[in-house]
Formats: sequence, structure tokens, C-alpha cells
Amino acid sequence: MIPLGKFLVKLGYAKEEQIDEALKRQRELGEFKFGSPRILPSIFLSLSMAKTKWKDYRIGKILIEMGAVTPEQIEEALKKQREDRSKHIGSSLSEFALIEIPSIINSALNVYDLLSNVMVLCNTIVNSKASALYLCDGKTDKLIVNFYTDHEEISQMHVSTENIAGWVIKHNEIFLVDDLSSDKRFSREVYNFLGENIKHVACVPVRIEGQSVGAIEVINKKQGKGFSEKDLFLLSAIANQIGITLENIRLIGELDQSLQDLKEAQANIIRTEKLSAIGEMASGIAHDFNNLLMGIQGNISLMQIDIDSKHPFYERLDNIEKQIVRAARLTSHLLGYVRESRYEVRPIDLNHLIGEISSTFSRTRKEIAIHKKLANNLSAIEVDPGQIEQVLLNLFINAADAMSDRGDLIIKTANVTSEDMKEKLYDPKPGKYVELSVTDTGIGMDKKTSERIFEPFFTTKEPGQGTGLGLSSSYGIIKGCGGYIDVESKKGKGATFRIYIPASEKEARKVGIASAEIIKGTGTIFLVDDEKVILEVNQELLEAMGYRVIIAGGGKEAVEVFSKNRDEIDMVLLDMIMPTMGGGEVFDIIKEINPKVKVLLSSGYSIDGRANEILSRGCDGFIQKPFGASELSIKIKEILGKE
Repeated sequence: MIPLGKFLVKLGYAKEEQIDEALKRQRELGEFKFGSPRILPSIFLSLSMAKTKWKDYRIGKILIEMGAVTPEQIEEALKKQREDRSKHIGSSLSEFALIEIPSIINSALNVYDLLSNVMVLCNTIVNSKASALYLCDGKTDKLIVNFYTDHEEISQMHVSTENIAGWVIKHNEIFLVDDLSSDKRFSREVYNFLGENIKHVACVPVRIEGQSVGAIEVINKKQGKGFSEKDLFLLSAIANQIGITLENIRLIGELDQSLQDLKEAQANIIRTEKLSAIGEMASGIAHDFNNLLMGIQGNISLMQIDIDSKHPFYERLDNIEKQIVRAARLTSHLLGYVRESRYEVRPIDLNHLIGEISSTFSRTRKEIAIHKKLANNLSAIEVDPGQIEQVLLNLFINAADAMSDRGDLIIKTANVTSEDMKEKLYDPKPGKYVELSVTDTGIGMDKKTSERIFEPFFTTKEPGQGTGLGLSSSYGIIKGCGGYIDVESKKGKGATFRIYIPASEKEARKVGIASAEIIKGTGTIFLVDDEKVILEVNQELLEAMGYRVIIAGGGKEAVEVFSKNRDEIDMVLLDMIMPTMGGGEVFDIIKEINPKVKVLLSSGYSIDGRANEILSRGCDGFIQKPFGASELSIKIKEILGKE
């Protein structure tokens, strides 16, 4: 059985190169209905082409359009092909079909190709006028059927189960009848489109792991009294392969989904690692910047000690100090970006903090209408109040900036659990949480922007209008609290930021405000810092407070000096980050030398991370740079007062 192209070459009507070119064009047109173009079983190609006219972008029409053959030559070749086919139809056809069934069916890469392949194959090997493949619709109680005849194909038609195929699927049995008119059990509505009496019907179940999921049906034998046992055997062989292929298609679909999920997970991991890496870099910058500010702040504090409010430079010094505070706040944004960066943690009432911050904010942005929907009996959260205040302000400012003239800012709180957070991209730790949502009616953002919104220095504002640190620091602060933050937004539809912070069983308490006066004292303080400017300015500050000061410019020197003066030193003011030997190692050594010595740790980094580790080993306190004379004096008095 020779394909049409071979007949054209054999008859001298076309060259093999022309046939190859026509087949190539046919594949490019997307009209090749018989599965993958790399699998062209001879029985499938020759017999199906014999039934197909040369038009409709089939091989004949393409060859005519190329000018390779004439319509008359196509008709002649088809005639010769039909004659050749008649010589081979019989037992050899059935035997060859059995061999070709797997490759024909498995050439399908999707359900549509499978249906086309199967229906053509069924009509060919059992010599039927029409064939149908029924599949169970998982969403309804109906069947999806695809019919194929010599002249037309009807795809994706939904029918009831009150027919032969429905019976076969339900009972998982084969059905064979030579005259359907004598069997009144089944509806004939499904066959109306055929336009002829339905006499011969054979139907076999399609099974996956023994369970019926569909059926193959052939209708009206072209020649003979009806379908034979041999026809049923061939149909059963096809049905078995269909079951295997349907399962393969399902597994491939699941694999594709798994791969898609994996890609999304990888993208999230890369995004998270990128944020973490940038955060570490940002914290290093903040540490160095805080050391610089410490030098400036120390000198300002020294000058303020020696002058009163009537001095001509007093106001200017006060203004400089305010700028230092603003600069320190900027570095706190950078430090806040590092996930584990918290300061002084205590249980607070988030509703109370929202009330204070929103009230202050509303006075500065009167065009924004603030709506609060705060939960009653909201659980406390253990956080640093200043950091959460910073997060709230960042979210409020971000929302206001997204609403150019006026708009609505909706603030909600609620008690939730990890079960309420299941649909999130992250996997929350089991437990209770406090949810905060901040919604605006602003311009919103597209997916690309929302994916980068928590990156430090990323901003959609004009140059000079924003630092790009507000939301990134908020991200770090919330992560540092063991919480989660996400955003939901569409262009032109506003945005909603949701924050989840672990709930605390402790009772919320208010934060007291420390006195601004400088407290003087007596005793010997051992000052250790590798930064010369900081060492000098802090020495002068401590001496101005009334303390005797011993200094060391590094870790190794500190150990040597402390060993010689162990009995004289009342307290050590120890820098945490130093080259060669860091503050943690120095602390451990001097504690071995004198277990009773009191140590105040200082750093441009925040209290978490390495500082917390040192504190857990018995360090008496922590003070973050830049600090003023008043703050330092209070901290020293507090530590020296401990028994």
C-alpha cells in the first residue's frame, strides 16, 4: 500500500524532491491531522489519503499550487492508489494495523490529535462508515463524543449517557449488534447527523487501570452483514492503546504543571536570595555609615556640654544633631531590610499604634480619607514599636503617593491563623497571627513592578522624590519579626499590602520615654573601638561625664590591656565589629579573665544577629551607634547599677 506521493513519483507525475517540499509545506500549514509528522505509518498515510480529496490544503492541492502536478494527474494517482489498496485489504491489513496501532496512537501529543488518529484508524481497519470516541466529562455527567466519517468530522459534542456508549462505560463490557432497529433500549439521537439508518454497531470500553473512562464505537459496516469478532478484537487493541495514551497525556500534563510550579518556586527562591544578598550589602553600608555619624554625633555632644542655649552656635548645633537623627533613621531603614534586624522587642497593641500614627498622618495628608476597621480584642505582637511605626509610615506614605489628588486609605486588623494563609506563595509556620492590611485606591502597579517592590533602592518615583528604601526596610522588619508581607495589585486598581505578625499571649504595654539629661558618674571604663575618631570622641564624652577612661584600638590590644588592668576596670564599652579579633571573641576572653566584669556592647549594626548571641552569653547591654551623650550616660548608669 503506497502513499499518494509515491504513486505520483511512480507514474512520473512528480519528483521526490517536490513531494518532500509539499509534505514540508503541509506540516507548516498545520493541517496534518495524523499526529507527529515524524511518525508516518504506511497504512495510515496511504488509506487515509485515499479517502481525502486533493483540496483542503492536502498534499494534492499543495502540489497543484506548486505547479508540480495537474488535477487530472492527482485523480489518476488516487485511482491507482485505490486499486492498489483493494489488493491488500483483508487479513494483511488487520495484521499490519495491529503492528501500527501503538505508533499511530502514541504519535498524539494531545487529546485532539489522539481523537483524529483513532477515528481514522477505526474506520480503516474495520471498514465502517463512521466511528466515534466517547470520553467521560469529569465536570458533568455527560459524555464528550467525536465522530468521524469519510466526509466530515464532528468534535467535542456533549451527549447524555442514555446510549450504547453510556451502557458500555457503565458496565465495562463490549457491545455488538447486527441490527440496532431490533434493540429499543438506547437513544438514537446521537446518530441523527449521519442521515441514514443505523444498523451495525460495535462498541468497546476504553479502560485505565481496569476502570472504564470512555468507549470506541464503529457504525454500519460498508461491506458484509455486520461487525465480526475479529473487528472487536482489533477495536479492543485500539482501546487498550487509547487508555495507555490518555494516562500518558494526563501524566505529561501533571509533569508540565509540576515543572511550571518548580519554575515559579525557583523564581521565588532566586528573588528571596537576591533580596537577602542585597540586604546584607545594605547592612554593611549602614554599619559603616553609623560609625561616621557616631564621630559627628560625639563631637556635637561634646560641644553641647560646654555651651548653653544662649550661645550663638547652640541652634546650629541643634540643627546638625537633628540631621544626624535623620541620617540615622535612613541607616535604620537599611538595617531594617536585613531579615533578622530587630531592636528592643516588647508586646504592643497594634491597634493603639495604628491610631496614633494614622492620626498624625491624617493631619499632614488631609486630602486622603482614612478608614479604620480594627478588630476588637486584637492579640498583642512582640516587636520593636519604633520599627513597626516605621513600617506603618512607609505603607501610609506609599499609599498616599499612589493617590495623586485624593483617595481612600483603608486600614484593617484581624486575628488569623496559619490556616487562613494557605493560598500565599510562602509557607507560614503553624500558629496564630495578627493580620494588618493597608489598601489604597491609587494607580496600582503591574506584575513586574510588584515583583520588585521590596527591593532596596527600587522606586517608581521621579529622581529625588524617593530613596527606594521604605518598602524594602518594611520587608526586612517584618521578616525579622518572624512575619510575612505581600502585595496584591493591578494597574489602575489600587494596591493592598498584607502583613502577618506572630501573635503573642503576653499583655501589651506602653513604652516609656527616657530623660534627655546627661547623668554623671564615677569609676573606670575600658573603651574598645578600632575607629580612631570614635575612640577619641567617646573618650572625651566619658571623661566629661566624670569617668576615668582606659582605651584600646583593637581586639588583641584590648585583651592585653584588660589583663594588666583587670582589677581597676568597672565596665567595658566594647565595639562589636573589629578586624583580626571581633567583639565576641574579646568578650569571651575578658569574661574568662574576670567573670564579674560588666560589658556594654556597641555597634553600627542592630541588636539582632551577632549582638544577640553575645548578649545571650552574659553581656550586660547593647547600645547602637550613633548615640548621644544622654543615651550613653543612662545606659552606663543602668549597667553599673546592676548587682
